[in-house]
Amino acid sequence: MNLKEVIFGNPTENKINESKRIYQIEEFEGRFWLTFNGALICPTDLFIAEPLAALDEIRKLYVERNTKEERV
Repeated sequence: MNLKEVIFGNPTENKINESKRIYQIEEFEGRFWLTFNGALICPTDLFIAEPLAALDEIRKLYVERNTKEERV
């Protein structure tokens, strides 16, 4: 380990830890979701769907989550 690593840590280990903070799984409304920096991306059960069908569902869920206030 060199002095730079002692002061700043190992760059690879830092990125591994950063990736673990950025990408997470979180429960929301009874489903597990992939998150990015705390933002919901998609339910984990979409990973078994065809990519284009999953993308369509992700977009639909985004609209639903972000227009709730408009429907009240």
